[in-house]
Amino acid sequence: MRTTFSSGEIAELKKNPCVYTCTANTVYYTREFKQRALALQAAGVNTKEIWRRSGFNVSKWKDEYFRGTLRDWRKAVERGGTFGLKLTKVEIKNFRSIQNIALTFDSACGR
Repeated sequence: MRTTFSSGEIAELKKNPCVYTCTANTVYYTREFKQRALALQAAGVNTKEIWRRSGFNVSKWKDEYFRGTLRDWRKAVERGGTFGLKLTKVEIKNFRSIQNIALTFDSACGR
């Protein structure tokens, strides 16, 4: 069962500087947090403690969430280096929107 956040919890999560954005079902973390979390894990810090140290109320998530999230980030780094962590789904969507705007502009300018 996935964690679902209330509007109040979403507002609280968005205040955390480690959060890029948040929805009722998903927290999108900043690149910096992802990199720091992986470094802390490599240094032996407990996965749940990483979130706690970063100002999160960890009681909302199951213990598996922290291990699974770091495992996914580690795999992303193995596949694409730290660049694998840089783009969240939201950032990719925004990047594609910017690309479309640039293409439209180039077309309008005869480029």
